[in-house]
Amino acid sequence: EARELNSNHWLPLHGQYTASHESALSPRLAALLGWVVTDGTSRWIGNHWEAGIYQSSKKFLTEVEALTGAAGRPDSRPGVDCSYVPLSLEDRREIIKVYSSKDDLPALVTRLSRDAADAMFDAMLKAEGSNLDGNPIFRQMSGPVAEAFQILSVIVGRTAWSCTNADGYMSFTPRKSATVRPLWGDGLKKVAYSGKVWCPTTPSGTWWVRHNGMVMP
Repeated sequence: EARELNSNHWLPLHGQYTASHESALSPRLAALLGWVVTDGTSRWIGNHWEAGIYQSSKKFLTEVEALTGAAGRPDSRPGVDCSYVPLSLEDRREIIKVYSSKDDLPALVTRLSRDAADAMFDAMLKAEGSNLDGNPIFRQMSGPVAEAFQILSVIVGRTAWSCTNADGYMSFTPRKSATVRPLWGDGLKKVAYSGKVWCPTTPSGTWWVRHNGMVMP
């Protein structure tokens, strides 16, 4: 129990994710959607959904072209190294079976298989991440894309601690650490409290809490 914790204990930050349902998207389609909601663009024209990905030849253009099966359309402006890679009609039709806007993302990522979650996490981190070879940082405005990325981080075995910067962007550091000691932060202390105390009940017996940007089971 919480009252029994001391500074010698270690608290788990993530577990082993095993989906008990059919994946809402295949790994390839999950990766495509991950690219679209970060380095891409999409819009509805009536019942028609257009979507594509912008990418530089100095970054991941070759990878995106292989993923979509389409050649990029280079920007015609002089000195601009950016190509637009469209999604095929077939891929778009499959994606919109489970996705209509970015607001769907937080719920959608919880319906992915582990392989599909890995693929979407990798795409989003490559698109909006920095320092990918060291301690990567994912920056995104507060909203459903940022929310989905933090959920994905937990699913793939990362601990994406978040903080909100002065410019309104949220920064996530998806570390591989699996535990944290209670002495971190403000440390252990007793606080007088008066009010309701609650604990949810779930079918799996597990629930998650996010406090000051940190998530743990």
